[in-house]
Amino acid sequence: MDKYRTGSRAMTQEQINIIFGIVTSIIGYFIRDLIRRLNVSESIAYEARNKANQLERDLQYRSDDLIELRRKLESFESMLNELNKNYATIAAILQEMRENQKSGNFK
Repeated sequence: MDKYRTGSRAMTQEQINIIFGIVTSIIGYFIRDLIRRLNVSESIAYEARNKANQLERDLQYRSDDLIELRRKLESFESMLNELNKNYATIAAILQEMRENQKSGNFK
């Protein structure tokens, strides 16, 4: 057997191989763990991106809905203004009719 001097003890090639195997296994374990964590991180980032994209689409739909609602409200406001004008005209006509009726002047 080959022996190597390390300090006060001699190590055989078999012992060196065992130590090398243990160190390699530990390094491999940490590398596999790191890869697993990277995969989990990638998966989380992918899900977050999908959710962000979905939220962006939802916000766009809501924005479109709000724009349409604003158009309808503006149209409704125009109709109310027209009704107010008509009401004012009718009120003026009725007032004039009342005044004519009181004074006995019918047109």
